[in-house]
Amino acid sequence: MKAADQGSHTLQEILTEMGAESRFERPPTGPVAKEKVQNWMTSREVEALGATYVFISEPKHYARIRPPLNFQESFQFTKNYYERCFLENPDGKWTNNRYEAGWDLVNWFASQWNDPEIPRSALEDLKKWMARLYKAGDSKLRRCLVDATLEHLFEQRKFRRFFSDWKNDPVLRVAHDEALEWVQGGGSTPLGKPEGFKLLSGGGAKQKRR
Repeated sequence: MKAADQGSHTLQEILTEMGAESRFERPPTGPVAKEKVQNWMTSREVEALGATYVFISEPKHYARIRPPLNFQESFQFTKNYYERCFLENPDGKWTNNRYEAGWDLVNWFASQWNDPEIPRSALEDLKKWMARLYKAGDSKLRRCLVDATLEHLFEQRKFRRFFSDWKNDPVLRVAHDEALEWVQGGGSTPLGKPEGFKLLSGGGAKQKRR
């Protein structure tokens, strides 16, 4: 089976499990094998990854995975999915475009921070990952990371402190200072408020609805 056909088959399988294919049939509620979800998570097609992201972000679906995904599996998948969105800026029915991924990242980052069971090393990993994306990115990707993510994280003092080491890097300092300007200029949005940080069991914080 060709990669494109395999991706289409995977997407169809995910949508069937979510009950997204029919308005009249009751969505499935039975268990979903972890192995099946792991296969979805390795799809090459970003649209299938987007549908997987929606699936694991919905508590009612996430709870169906048997046995459950462990933290590292859901963490790594979500990070990889966001990276695809940042780099490819997709425009599909089930995918997030670059800025939507950046907004989701604010909520997801905060949910990891607020969960006492998440190891601090995971947050450091996210920060290093964001630094890598920013340094390797073109001007459009860098603008997105600042405008969609860093500015809103920086509305919280604890995150400003966490990213303060970026001031010591000549490239990252630009992102840090630009995000700080937003806060110093009075920038404030629901994304940057504690109550806007939705904690979900399985990954991202927002799903597209079309």
